[in-house]
Amino acid sequence: MPDLARLQRYLPPKWPFELHGGSGELRGSARLTPTSVAVDLRLDSARAALGVRQYRFVTNLDAALVLDNPSVLTGPTELSGSYVRLGDAKLASDIMSLSGNNRRLSQRSRG
Repeated sequence: MPDLARLQRYLPPKWPFELHGGSGELRGSARLTPTSVAVDLRLDSARAALGVRQYRFVTNLDAALVLDNPSVLTGPTELSGSYVRLGDAKLASDIMSLSGNNRRLSQRSRG
């Protein structure tokens, strides 16, 4: 995945993280039928640009979305096995500039 920011539109509005950029690998499978769903998606990045509120940081990202429901008409969808792991995070900036639809992350680094 050459630009993780392209995935932002698929995240729920209440999700606490915002994908601003970076590259990574998206892989997985999905099986959908009229009565069942099974999804296993994995996202890995050695250098993802993420944001939480006004904070922007660069981090290793390891995330998985695992959904399973053999009977969507009668039972809940299980999310067990889903996770988000961040490692080696470095604060990049607390200033985000917006220009039209193009988002630019200030590269001012903080120790």
